[in-house]
Amino acid sequence: MTEHDLVQWCDFVRGVTGAEEESEMRERLESDPQARRTVELLSRVQSVAQADNAHPIPDYALRIVKAAASVPRARDAAPEASAWRFLPFRIAFDSLRSPALAGTRDLHPSYRQVQFQTDEYALDVRLDLGPGTEGNAVTGQVLKLGDEPAPVAEIPVLVASKGRVVERSLTSRFGEFHAEGLPKTTLHLYALVGEDSCIAVPLEPEEED
Repeated sequence: MTEHDLVQWCDFVRGVTGAEEESEMRERLESDPQARRTVELLSRVQSVAQADNAHPIPDYALRIVKAAASVPRARDAAPEASAWRFLPFRIAFDSLRSPALAGTRDLHPSYRQVQFQTDEYALDVRLDLGPGTEGNAVTGQVLKLGDEPAPVAEIPVLVASKGRVVERSLTSRFGEFHAEGLPKTTLHLYALVGEDSCIAVPLEPEEED
């Protein structure tokens, strides 16, 4: 009786074997326990593969993975060579630049509240500085500007430290996001507001060399 290799058994399980060869392989299964075990294993593999195909990966998950993989390249590359189109922004408000309230004794604020604006978007961010060795936390919201600002839902938001992604999030239906346990180093935030458009902002002053 003809020997059959693994590729042929895979074709048999998939139902793409020719009629004559299929008949011979079925005859082989009746007398060969090893062949039956092979077919049983391949059948289980096929079932798992079919189940995975029935539940495709959500688009937002793919975007987060793609965004996370692009952060080091985007941070180090020249703007014209970057994987993203960085949107120019201005700082509309920064609590670090606001005068301290009369009678305030805390010369080292425990948070920073800042609003970045592009031509189309507003990015509100609050950076809470954890005491001692505790990690920092970031809370924010992305809005599309217009007569009535609207939240931007289900976009990836990444926090990076020294070119490495340390936290990732997805905006809620209200355009809000949150990340905590962040390292006490210079942090950058990336909000992907389009397929290749990104708002990239520093969350604290750059470290000096």
